[in-house]
Amino acid sequence: MMLHYGLLFLPVLAVADPQVSCLHYGPPEVVIVGTLHLSSSMDKDAGIWHIMTSKPICLPGNRFGDLAVKDLKDFALVPNESLHIETFAGRTVVVRGHFLPTWIPHYHVETYFVVRVIGEHKAVDP
Repeated sequence: MMLHYGLLFLPVLAVADPQVSCLHYGPPEVVIVGTLHLSSSMDKDAGIWHIMTSKPICLPGNRFGDLAVKDLKDFALVPNESLHIETFAGRTVVVRGHFLPTWIPHYHVETYFVVRVIGEHKAVDP
């Protein structure tokens, strides 16, 4: 009796970092929780509202020219004036909206989040 030994090749799946949440550019809307702050006068984009998340976010690039971004924790907001975003300064908030594509049809490298809805985040006791 003859035995044949061979190598068994199994596909290896890449495992995403569980600490990084991948989202997307454009609609549909997503919900993000973070702390709202106004960029300081020393920042290149002084006077622009930002949100800082506790966990990093990633945005995949695509063939349309949108940049791949990983480990994103602080990004600029494009708020609707009627939201009165300044009333939430320094607070942990929930925002609903979408990331503005980096090619729209002009190119920009900053990451902007277009806010449609904002509210204060209420912590849930375990």
